[in-house]
Amino acid sequence: MWRVGLDRLPTRLALKIRNCNMGSLMCGLCNDEEETAEHLFCSCWVALEVWHQVGVWCKSTPLFMFEVKDLFKLHNVAGFCKEKRMVFKGNVFVTCWILWKTRNDNVFNNGKTSTEKIVQDIKAISFLWYRIRKKKDVITWDKWCSFDTM
Repeated sequence: MWRVGLDRLPTRLALKIRNCNMGSLMCGLCNDEEETAEHLFCSCWVALEVWHQVGVWCKSTPLFMFEVKDLFKLHNVAGFCKEKRMVFKGNVFVTCWILWKTRNDNVFNNGKTSTEKIVQDIKAISFLWYRIRKKKDVITWDKWCSFDTM
């Protein structure tokens, strides 16, 4: 997320600007538009579907991002108490990481994009992250899947 915030993510368009030829400039998730960080995380139809499903899972207000910097503010506008805000912020960061990881799998390993698999990976990775960081309470998988963190 640090690299995303600094606009230093090696997207296809960013690499072209740095004179690195990646062939196609199209998005590694949807293959519909040129790949920029803003497109990849904020306007790609695959990412939008993932964000919608993450929002439903976390029981947040609808998630809208117009710029990459909006990703860093989502937890403040999702309508949660302080503790859930921090958990949700972690989920936002995990979502970005899994979207990037899926993009890389598609680009370098000819992977297939499945929003269901992406959301499953987000839930699994964020569950592990939460359990490791939250030392005093142990949460079950069932509670995590219903986003019952309290």
